[in-house]
Amino acid sequence: MQRKPNILEGESLEEFNALSESLRSQFEPATETERSLVDMMIHHEWFMRRALRMQQTLSASGPGGAEPDTKRLNVVARYYKTHERAYAQTKRELESMRKHKRRMDAMSEREEAASKSRQRQWEQILKKMPTLNQWVN
Repeated sequence: MQRKPNILEGESLEEFNALSESLRSQFEPATETERSLVDMMIHHEWFMRRALRMQQTLSASGPGGAEPDTKRLNVVARYYKTHERAYAQTKRELESMRKHKRRMDAMSEREEAASKSRQRQWEQILKKMPTLNQWVN
């Protein structure tokens, strides 16, 4: 289920939707869990972009050439880093889950091939064994 975007005044829903489509296209989520992780990545990326816009606004000198508010800039920097780490962690989780699935699929394919091989071996053995009638006669 896609989260409702948190769009503030001055932000663009179209830009959010473009980001959303871009990441969905890039990661192509195949399951509900993958869709949820990609949704989380979309929101973390959106919040990082928001932090960058806030930083640009705060970095501009204030009225009369006043110095930027370093306290707020530090808060915005922490906000950015928090979402940057969360994005990276979510991406690692998605990649790890996909790697595990590929490994399990490969293991299942190997087991299926081994099972078919054992089945063929037993069929060959049974063909060579004498039937009950041959033992009696």
